[in-house]
Amino acid sequence: MEFLMTYGWAILIVLVAIAALFFLGVFSSKTPNTCTIEAPFNCIDSNSISPNIVLQVGSLDSVQDITVASQITMTVNGVNCPGTISPIPLRSGGKSDITCTPNPILAAGTKFNGEITITYDNKGGLTGKRSKGKFSGQMG
Repeated sequence: MEFLMTYGWAILIVLVAIAALFFLGVFSSKTPNTCTIEAPFNCIDSNSISPNIVLQVGSLDSVQDITVASQITMTVNGVNCPGTISPIPLRSGGKSDITCTPNPILAAGTKFNGEITITYDNKGGLTGKRSKGKFSGQMG
């Protein structure tokens, strides 16, 4: 009887530890949204709620305003995704949301990764420069 009680307590402790780990979310597979982009831009925040992926991008004062959405290209899981800027333009030294609606639309819980390229001109006269970035996450 004493032998069975010892094993019973050990099994109970293991079950409580596993339940605590589940409660703390250790076994959940939620992937956080991340984004990075080369200077003179910075990725301030990102969000993905089906069907849109939104990147909040800021620029330095040395960049001319970006007034045309075609200056921004995005791919999601290797497929081109038309990006829209809100508000237009992306002002020098300001920030804007860049929204992409992937085609096909990604369902909630789907993981994704993508790339963004912004073509810009410097106020100092250099034109046609490119800044590239990457983003990833899971649709909410």
